[in-house]
Amino acid sequence: MFAPGLNIVELLEIVRVCGSLRLEKCPALYLSDYLAVHLAVHDPDLAAKVRGFDEDELEQLADCVRQLQNAKHARSEYYEEAVGAR
Repeated sequence: MFAPGLNIVELLEIVRVCGSLRLEKCPALYLSDYLAVHLAVHDPDLAAKVRGFDEDELEQLADCVRQLQNAKHARSEYYEEAVGAR
């Protein structure tokens, strides 16, 4: 998993901001705008960093966020099944 120039705290904040945004249907420039707007309120430095990414870096970021979202979803399903089995 690779996120261009981001530390883990920044990456997790981006995952949080993306929420349930469907990244596979999200053009790179839209992602940049979306993140810049939503991050600007609480973390303007991170918003500026994301705004400076080129299209390839945004695609890498989208892939990374998508993987983390899928992992979170899979983990949630696992725990729901485990609790339901009791």
